[in-house]
Amino acid sequence: MAVVRGALLDRVLDVALRHLDLVRVTATVFPTNPASARVLASAAATFEAAAGGSPQPEYQWQVSTDGGATFIDLPGATAATYTTPATTLADSGRMYRVVATNAGGTAVSALANLTVAAAGALAALVDTGIGSNQ
Repeated sequence: MAVVRGALLDRVLDVALRHLDLVRVTATVFPTNPASARVLASAAATFEAAAGGSPQPEYQWQVSTDGGATFIDLPGATAATYTTPATTLADSGRMYRVVATNAGGTAVSALANLTVAAAGALAALVDTGIGSNQ
């Protein structure tokens, strides 16, 4: 009976060790950081990042309204992409980042700035030919 228990224990340990070998934990890194966005007032802005690591990291987008001194979590913003609600001129200057976390640790992306311009500002630039190749 002791030989059977020993063989069974050896088999269980062998399976467990092989399973552990397949579940490797690697630290979270950001190969793709979010880019800054420029939009016209009333348009939404979209930020995207890609975090790598094993297991796949979980995301949490954050925003700063004080020049990056503090950041607050955006409720429900837990995907690799975040789209703002319709913007206003008051949103210009906000800074966005995403925090990615897995068993290997936490990483914070680079900052992405939001610039919001009035719709009339774009029309004025187009009417004067500024920025055209003519």
